[in-house]
Formats: sequence, C-alpha cells, structure tokens
Amino acid sequence: MIKKLRLKIPGKVVTNGSYIVLRGETAVSVTIDRFLDVESSFEASEECSIIVNIKNRERVSCSTNGSVLVCDSSNSETYYIFRIIESFYSLTRIKPANNIVINMSFDRDFFINESVKTGIGSSACIILGIVCSLLHYNEGAYLANLDSIHFIESPSLEDYSAIDASPALLKESSETLIPLLYTINKIINPISSGVDVLSCLLGCIRFNSKTIKRISNIGKYLILGTFGKSSSTRSIINQINLQDEKWDKIIELNNKILQSPGKDAYREYLDHLFALNNFTVPEKQYEILKETFEFDIYGCGISGAGGEDAVWCIVDDHRPVSEYWSTRFSSVIVTLIVKNGVVF
Repeated sequence: MIKKLRLKIPGKVVTNGSYIVLRGETAVSVTIDRFLDVESSFEASEECSIIVNIKNRERVSCSTNGSVLVCDSSNSETYYIFRIIESFYSLTRIKPANNIVINMSFDRDFFINESVKTGIGSSACIILGIVCSLLHYNEGAYLANLDSIHFIESPSLEDYSAIDASPALLKESSETLIPLLYTINKIINPISSGVDVLSCLLGCIRFNSKTIKRISNIGKYLILGTFGKSSSTRSIINQINLQDEKWDKIIELNNKILQSPGKDAYREYLDHLFALNNFTVPEKQYEILKETFEFDIYGCGISGAGGEDAVWCIVDDHRPVSEYWSTRFSSVIVTLIVKNGVVF
C-alpha cells in the first residue's frame, strides 16, 4: 500500500536579533507567502530506497549497504541532503527501510536566476521537509525509541497548540518535533541558532535559547530588495567577534525593538549595526534603507546575516516603497506575511 503526504513550508526573514541570538538573545523571524512544496510517498519494503528530488536543482538517492546508509551525493548540496537523512536515522535509532520518495519544488523568489539565494530560508525548508516526511512514515518506530533518543536541549514553545498540523500527522509526537528538528539542525549546522527551521515550522516567532513565542500583528507586506547577490552566513559569522563589547549596544537596541517595535527603534538598531563593520550592512544597502525610513513603514533592515542577502521592509501599503526600491535595487519582491508555519 502506498501512503502519501503533502506539505507547504513557508520561507522566513529574520528581521532583528540575528548574530546576538547566538549569545542567547531574542531574535524575531517573520514567515512569508513563498513556499517549498513537498510531496512524498511511502511503500513498505525490506530494502531501503530514499530518493529526494528538488525540482530544477538536486536529486539524491540513498540506500543501505548492510546496516550503513549510503548516498550518491556528488557535491556539497547533495551531501547536505544526505546528512539530513543520515542524521534523522542515526539520532532516532530507526533502521532505514522501505521505499520513500520526497519531491520538492520551491516557489519563485527563493533564488534569483536559480542560483543566487535571497536569504529566505531555503536550507531550513529542506531540513523541515525531509524530517517531517521521514517522521511521518516512521512515527511508530520513533515513538517506540523515544526514551533512548538523546536530544540537544532546545527552547520550549509557550503553546504547543501552535503545532496544529495534520489530519493524523504528528499528533503524538508534536511535543518532541521541536527538539528533533532542533537537534538535527544542530548536527547539520552547529553554529546555527535554530530560529530559521523552527520559524518555518511554527510561523512568525520570537526565539531565544530558552523560549519560543508565536507573534502576530506584524504588518501586511514584507518587501525584499536585492542586487542579485548573496552572502554566506558562515563566512560572515567567522568575521565577527560576538564577545566584543560593541555588541552590548546592539543587544540593548534589540531589546528596545522587542519592547516597543517601530521604525525609530529599527533605525537606531540599523545605524549601530552599520557602525560595527562594512560587511554586515554594506554601505549601498544602508543608504537605501536610511532613505526608506522616510516612508510610512513599520520598519526595515538587513535580513538574517545581512551582507549581500536581500534587505527587508514591512508595510501595510507596499506600493510607495516597492516603486522606490525598483529604482534602486536590481530585484524587488513583494510578499504577504503569513502568521502560520508549515501547512500539512
């Protein structure tokens, strides 16, 4: 008997608190109406065959050699996918078996010209899509092994009804889905805070090392502006020293945003980020963002790690800013903010 699963995973933008979230501070992540569509199927078999197809991008095929999971990965992208699959089975102590096919397709705007990332969470969406699919088809074995699984300590969600996912999916394992995702994400990306993948799961959130809280009343539209380039989060993090006392002021201003969000607070936060260095907030993007504060907006700034990734602006009427940005950026993307995370 063939079983099937479909889910839609939203992209996200971390608007403030990036970097300092690695010091235990709170970051805010906003989910948008750009999705990774996932369709998977399962057929029982003693043999193991796991295939992941990402439309117009990668194809990964895994099988077992004895008790060892092997993969035909040929580059860093396919190896990344293999590591997710391998981490799921090694962490949960489930024996790889059965035929599982996971087909994925990204909406427009995750990439520019199919190669340059815009920074809205493509990697996090892939982790979530693979883990949820594998968990769905292995939930019985997962629950049976639960007491022997060693999770990394993860933040607690204030309200678990936030995971209101499925017809029957993950009902029993919903309270362990966060530690499962958090742990696998840490295995794959040790320096990551986890805010990306858990925002894709839960929707718009405030996140720190202890707690996760869902949020709403953010605004209607999130606009992205880019020059068609992207930056590696890892390379930027390697260039900064979060223990430098200069970051203490950023923490203070981030708390100001959390207490009373508004464009004045975002403006001051951006100014001090720009003063720290010229690679977190490049001068060209900074000049455009400073001019954007003259419009009727909730706020604007760098997304996530900053650098050449797309910058963001939250508004209720997107036209004035999107028209202005169209004269300054090579690509402007208008998205709707969606408060919920993955749709099963």
